[in-house]
Amino acid sequence: MFKSIPAPYTPYKEIRKLKPGEILIYQADKKILTKKHYHQNISFSPLPFRKFFFETVKTTMKSDVKVACIARLVED
Repeated sequence: MFKSIPAPYTPYKEIRKLKPGEILIYQADKKILTKKHYHQNISFSPLPFRKFFFETVKTTMKSDVKVACIARLVED
């Protein structure tokens, strides 16, 4: 229908997609492992994001022209 292939499938019979956050490890003895890969030491402070978010929204809402709607009634 949408011409896409859902995960974990691919067009190839013996190949599968990795899940989000996974890595594939191929070892010399032809052993294949998949592991979750993510960083646990990520610190997140909402204050810098909040400032950045509101500045971006304010900038995006500015317009170089006046916003208007022009409608014309057409009678047959």
